[in-house]
Amino acid sequence: MPNVYRKKNCPVCGVEHRKRGPFCSRSHATQGRVLTDEHKEKLRQTTKRFMNSGSDSAEKSRWIIAHQKSHPNATEEQLEAMYPLVPHNPAETLGIGQYEIDTDGDLWQVSKY
Repeated sequence: MPNVYRKKNCPVCGVEHRKRGPFCSRSHATQGRVLTDEHKEKLRQTTKRFMNSGSDSAEKSRWIIAHQKSHPNATEEQLEAMYPLVPHNPAETLGIGQYEIDTDGDLWQVSKY
């Protein structure tokens, strides 16, 4: 549905646009926003809960943060080239039989009996 909104100029940069609201982008809309201490605390708690979760995206974020300390200007793609991601179950990837990984991360062969 093109041309749904009327043309207007962004108050920050002056670009003419047809987006919803007066601003041309989210960054321009939040430019003058002042965050309260309460809001900052909520953001901190949410980020902390995400980073301590077991999701794959949180794991990747922790991996990137850990490796950016030694290479602060490297992009995500450059880090992945320098430090390839380790598969979750190396036994399946290598095709070496029935193995399990215990809680310590050790690889154990499953007994056939």
